[in-house]
Amino acid sequence: MPFKDIIGQDRAIGFLKNAIRKDRLAHAYLFTGIDGIGKRTTAINLAMVVNCLLPKDWDSCGECLSCRKIQRGNHPDVQIIEPDGQFIRIEQVRELSRSLYFRPIEGKKKVCIIANGEKMQHTAANALLKTLEEPPSHILIVITAPESKDLLPTMVSRCQNIGFNPLAPAIITKRLCEERGLDRRTAHILSFLAEGSLGRALSMDSQSLLEKREYLINEVCNISFREAGKISTFAEAMGKSTDDLLDTLEILKSLIRDIMVLKNAKEGVCPIIHIDCMDKIRDWCKRFSSARLFEIFTTINEAKKAINRNVNRVLVLETMLLTISRGEVRNYA
Repeated sequence: MPFKDIIGQDRAIGFLKNAIRKDRLAHAYLFTGIDGIGKRTTAINLAMVVNCLLPKDWDSCGECLSCRKIQRGNHPDVQIIEPDGQFIRIEQVRELSRSLYFRPIEGKKKVCIIANGEKMQHTAANALLKTLEEPPSHILIVITAPESKDLLPTMVSRCQNIGFNPLAPAIITKRLCEERGLDRRTAHILSFLAEGSLGRALSMDSQSLLEKREYLINEVCNISFREAGKISTFAEAMGKSTDDLLDTLEILKSLIRDIMVLKNAKEGVCPIIHIDCMDKIRDWCKRFSSARLFEIFTTINEAKKAINRNVNRVLVLETMLLTISRGEVRNYA
């Protein structure tokens, strides 16, 4: 995909194109940002640009033999390194380092894209340092990761860091309508739940999420009146799958966010996500104070962070639900 077709990353693309125009590309780049916003796509196109047979306007043509091979994943001078299981292992990096010292076979540069660089084992990261410190002139390395702090500081210091921004909900809504044929209301909801990630939005099961939302609306309405035994049962049902649970908590958080917006913000300043649930949201506005809503929102957020750290899901949920019912904030650190 040429740079011109990558949406929502004008600053990052502009920076790269300017470096290409001035013939001042770095030997190594670190692309940081959440998943699903174009880091990998941009890295692949950068490999296409530096090896394109018919470049135009500092971009790849996307059609020459070199570009087609890179898009198909069979160009001999372009490698993509990904985790082998949970990690990128030292054996992968050693083999990569050996291959990079050979001259390109077909292209102008050898390009290596290390996807999910945060999953490099410590020994693998150290093995890559020598190549980053003394790079051959014919190589280009691109590492992708959520944040620079996820990598060794010595590795970060040897790369040029380019941050990628979460995409605006309006951009995601438009793409969901065009690519998945969703109605605008559903696309609007998914665009906010995806938290700026187009990749995540495109992979979401809209029907399942809307069903979860309806279930949560009923549960949230009654949560203050639940007995401890019922809260435990609810927590066990919610905690069966980590991926589903994170989606569920994001929906719950977005519902509380809407109530806070409607209760405190001036009309039209902040968009309501669940616009089709206004009656319920207005009802909750009457039932909860601003302070109580903030406590609930904070509690949900802390629970989500704890689950991302692999804390016991059911215990976190039980504590979260009991805390919400008491209106207290729980810190899981």
